Amino acid sequence: MIIGHETIRERLRRAAKKERTAQAYLFVGPESVGKRAVAFELARTLIGESFVSDVVTLRPERVEEKGKVKEKAIGVEAVREATRTLGLSGRTAAGNILIVDDAHRLSEEAQNAFLKTLEEPLPGVTVFLVTHEEGAIVPTIASRCERVSFALVPEKVVSDHFPDVPLILRMLGRPGLCKSFREQPEMFGERLRRLETLSFFETLSFSERVSCADGLMNDIPSAERMLSWWVGAIAQKVALSPEIFERRRLLELLGNISATLRDLRRFPGSARLTLEHMFFFKKSVSPLLVRKISTL
Repeated sequence: MIIGHETIRERLRRAAKKERTAQAYLFVGPESVGKRAVAFELARTLIGESFVSDVVTLRPERVEEKGKVKEKAIGVEAVREATRTLGLSGRTAAGNILIVDDAHRLSEEAQNAFLKTLEEPLPGVTVFLVTHEEGAIVPTIASRCERVSFALVPEKVVSDHFPDVPLILRMLGRPGLCKSFREQPEMFGERLRRLETLSFFETLSFSERVSCADGLMNDIPSAERMLSWWVGAIAQKVALSPEIFERRRLLELLGNISATLRDLRRFPGSARLTLEHMFFFKKSVSPLLVRKISTL
């Protein structure tokens, strides 16, 4: 079930009907809004009954090292194996699909290998790169893809489909999260507690902040996702707040969270310091937010 994105889906359906689909797509937007589901929907439209056998999917592998969970980059060998499986190297293929989930996790070497695939397209092959970190995709690859931008799904639309899911999840505009909660609510206990705790961030005591930060440091991929959800929750509050001072406070917090998320991705080796800075010391407002506030 795909919720929202009707305009995008209809455009892709029309392109498929007229046999005008692109050789490669770059699906960008927040996590858990339905990008991958739309890619699979179009794949099914393109190849019909052979859907299962003719779709190859690449995604990062999650591993645990010394009690901490990390995501391994998608390596060059995985890309080469995928292209061999689809017949993209050395033989003609027809009706094959390659979906790269979390494409920003392609290693530099893997992206270089992938570029060769895009430079020599074969008839009947469609490639989907799905990512919530568009900046990590090298420009030479992005320029060879048709870019499709996804947004958060309005809370009302999400609530119409998931009235039984906690409001704090519905407000994030990510139907994938609500679907996962409905299927495995026990998996969300700790995540919901953290998200609810973060919603009262400015009133937390020092010990509560220490506890929250420690929990995030042991699973950096989950920490990134939690900060992304937090950004969405704060953005919703900004949109709904009529008070300029309240909006200013929220925008300052939003800027701090966004900067922390950016630094986590840019400097993964300094994750602990980055999170500590956010939870214990960060106070400044970015120049961009100062300009934005001045226009309110």
